[in-house]
Amino acid sequence: MNYHLKLRQSTGFLGRLFFLIGKDNVSIPDYTTLCRRQKDVPVKINQGLSRGGKLVIGIDSRLKVFGEGVRKHDASVGKTMLKGKTKQIAEFKGDGAYDDFGFWETLGGEIIQTIPPPKNAVIQKPKKGKPLPEHLIQRNEAVE
Repeated sequence: MNYHLKLRQSTGFLGRLFFLIGKDNVSIPDYTTLCRRQKDVPVKINQGLSRGGKLVIGIDSRLKVFGEGVRKHDASVGKTMLKGKTKQIAEFKGDGAYDDFGFWETLGGEIIQTIPPPKNAVIQKPKKGKPLPEHLIQRNEAVE
């Protein structure tokens, strides 16, 4: 689910959400702390991958590229980024910018893909006796 919130709004949203579910003892870092620490937060994935673990990744189409500011990226950038690197991915979660048949195909049917289709998306049907590939079955489920 995508709430289209900026970082500052997201921290407020999470604080209120935790309060409503009775977990108000959980501290949510404020905007300034998150901004200051974002360059220093280590992402430790090597240990899990070395033991044969798989990743669940999420990519927002508004990627921040240092020196460029925030720029909207689409499925073609995602395809390039992930091509040949899908063996260690278990699940992919992305926003609607990644609803592209080529992108779904790049990830393939073994990766669980959570990508919201547009409101006017249609169900894909098999072509002339060929079974529907698993990645299109997943997309059809998202459309339904």
